[in-house]
Formats: sequence, C-alpha cells, structure tokens
Amino acid sequence: MVALHAVLQNAQLEPRDAALAARICYGTLQNLTLLDHYLSVYCTTPLQKLEPKVLDLLRLSAYQIVLLDKIPPRAAVNEAVVLCRKGGCARASGLVNAVLRRVAEHRDALPEIPGVGTADYLAVRYSHPRWLAQRYIDAHGYAFAERELAANNADAPACLQVNTLKTTADVLMASLHADGIEAELHPWLPDALLCHGGNLAAARAFADGWFYVQDAAGYARARCLRRTRRQKLRRRSADARSGMYDFLRYSRK
Repeated sequence: MVALHAVLQNAQLEPRDAALAARICYGTLQNLTLLDHYLSVYCTTPLQKLEPKVLDLLRLSAYQIVLLDKIPPRAAVNEAVVLCRKGGCARASGLVNAVLRRVAEHRDALPEIPGVGTADYLAVRYSHPRWLAQRYIDAHGYAFAERELAANNADAPACLQVNTLKTTADVLMASLHADGIEAELHPWLPDALLCHGGNLAAARAFADGWFYVQDAAGYARARCLRRTRRQKLRRRSADARSGMYDFLRYSRK
C-alpha cells in the first residue's frame, strides 16, 4: 500500500484517476490466480515464460475486462498494447493484443474452472492457497469454505471518523465523491462514513484534515469511553452538589 501510494504521488494523477488505478492494482492482486487461469487458456506461451512486464500488463488488463465494469473492454485492450510498446516490450504487443482480444470476446462465457466442489476449484475461483481452502472444508464443510473465501475477497470498506471541528458527514461525503471515492453514511455510527475503493491518502479531504481512518469497533469503543467519562463526571458533579447541600443544611442547624 505504501509503495502504491508513492507511485501514485509521483504520477501526479487526478484523485479520480488515482482511485481507479488503486482499485485496478488491488483487484488484480486479489484475483491473481483466477486471472492467470483465464490467461493461460488463451495464451499459447506459458505464463511463466513471459517477461514480467508483459505478464503484469496482461493481468492488469484482464482484471479490467473480466471483473471491472467501468472500462470498456476495447479500451482496456488498446491501452495495454500502447503501454506494452511504451514499456520497451514492443515485440510482445501482438501477443498482448491477441490474448486480451480473446479474453474480451469470451467475457460472458469464460472457460470453466475445473474441479467444482473441491479445494482446487475454490483455490482458483477465489485466488487463495489450496491448503487454506482444504482446511476450511475439513473443519466446516464446503459451503462454509466457499462463503468464507468469498467474504475474504470482498471489498472491505474503510471506516472514516468525521472531524466535526472542520466539516460534517454530508460535506465530507460529497468531497470524497468528487475525488472518485465511493462513500456512504455508517449504518449505526454517528459522524462516520464507509468508503469503498479509491486512494484516501490522495483525497483533498485527507490533506485538509476532514477525517481520520479508524476501525468501526475502535471508534465505537472510544465513543463508549467518552460517554462513560461524561457519566462519571456528571455523577461526581451531582455528588459534589449533594455534599455541598448537606453541608449547608447541617451548618444552619
């Protein structure tokens, strides 16, 4: 994450473009085994024999074609060819074009993953180690294993605590949307947002100190502690008032 943030900063991208780049990067890493499965079907050269730059380009582009609906497949293919030439791998541009075009053509009917109902299938489908999938199956059954791996691959939202000294939840949410970051009000925490995707560190609201990244459980615990402290202070204040009242009442006798 730190390395990606440095690259995005050096590239000086607009916040919306930086958010998309971050999503493509993380999404590709998250689905690496699945993407390699599809690419290996359409690439006549074994993936392990491709130049690392070419393989990375194929993976990133395949993610955009197969799992991302924001970029037209034709645009993803053309951009990959251009980047291949610019990156010093012009001789591989034909291969990149051919493989990605086949992926795009079969986007709605991609090759089936073999071994349905086994750990091998789950390992490819959800890009997790086979041993982990098998351990889940042995311990809790196949249905549980699939749900767990799917949940682990889901986009975990970032919880933001609104800095109410500088802004409000609605204003912060509008600012994040303008920077290409999906945000919504937290369902049960006040002054908190849930964000999906994007590069929060590149958001203008981050530079302005409008929010803090804090896990929902930690934020809720902090609020409970603040409430407990306020209650203790109120009790002490009430006890002090009561003690003063008793002192005055008895001193008049």
